[in-house]
Amino acid sequence: MKKLIIGGLAVLLAFLLVMVACDFANGIDDDGLPPYTNFVLSQDGKTGTLYLDGTTVPVNASQRALTADLAKKGHDFFEVVFASGATTVRASWKIGQPAGIKGVPRNVDYGTTITGTDNAILFVGRSSDKALLAVGLLQEVTDSTGTSAAGGQINADSVSVTFAIASFTAQATIPPAAGSAYAGGTATSLTYGGKTFPAIELNNAATAQAITYTLSSTGTFANLLPGIHVPDAAAAIATAAEIKTLARSPAGGGYSIELPGPYADKAAVALTLTGTFPGVMTSGVFTLTITPVLDNIGVATVFFKLPVRALSTTAGTGNVAPIAWFIQPGYGENLYDLDDGTGNAGGSFLFSVGSIVDYLAINGAP
Repeated sequence: MKKLIIGGLAVLLAFLLVMVACDFANGIDDDGLPPYTNFVLSQDGKTGTLYLDGTTVPVNASQRALTADLAKKGHDFFEVVFASGATTVRASWKIGQPAGIKGVPRNVDYGTTITGTDNAILFVGRSSDKALLAVGLLQEVTDSTGTSAAGGQINADSVSVTFAIASFTAQATIPPAAGSAYAGGTATSLTYGGKTFPAIELNNAATAQAITYTLSSTGTFANLLPGIHVPDAAAAIATAAEIKTLARSPAGGGYSIELPGPYADKAAVALTLTGTFPGVMTSGVFTLTITPVLDNIGVATVFFKLPVRALSTTAGTGNVAPIAWFIQPGYGENLYDLDDGTGNAGGSFLFSVGSIVDYLAINGAP
């Protein structure tokens, strides 16, 4: 079952390093955006330019349209981090707003991968729920003469850097055919409202059942993992998975249909992943483990929201705290809708405590 976690923003994003704070004394216009900005995305969304030394440009109609278009796709928030030795610089901003990055250490090779003590990384996601949608690594640097060089060497005369951004997908591993044995349970499906959803029947109260998600990327995934920091210990990670007893079928147009009860609220769930935490991710494998109790037959859904930070938990210069991001199998209200196994926006996996057949017998075939 393959589903999209992170929307397709496999693009290049360039922005310039600001050494001084910018003055936006011109205020806010009727659309809630500064009439002048120092960060401008290109119309195709492939580049973004941050102007140095307080220089600003008008926010024009095409930039507003771009902001709205990208926001609909979910990409409307950014965080960038530059770390060199004991110095860490952070900045975050919404599309259409100034990035305000300043104080980036110069004459440093930040490299194009995350290694050693000199690194740079860009996180791309949603401002509303801080769902992490993509990660960017340095690709090239441009100086004051307009000359670009591959790599991550930022010098005194460097004025812009370009990140290559990679989006993510996730693969949930379940038996391919209904009726397959599954760790003491059974792979099955539930059809509701004309839509069929994969499901797992959990029939053994003594056996924990596992659903494994594996992250992959449009970029070189192994290069991205060292920049994704998990701030919590293993015990806290386990609580990042949740059961929602109100199962919902996406109905299109932003609407959902609630599956009728009974709901299986007698179950426990935990999230595990490979590695030693707190620390950086070493694997993109997530395992959701569900332990059922059979005294309450019914259906429910399970999903996870793994807290992560960009590069580290170290605050930036000026005590700029790292953004609390989340890796999750969907975003917005879609997180709570059922995943149909064919790439819809739903982020929750359906399971039953007891038989799906028994559930349908109580409700009648929907």
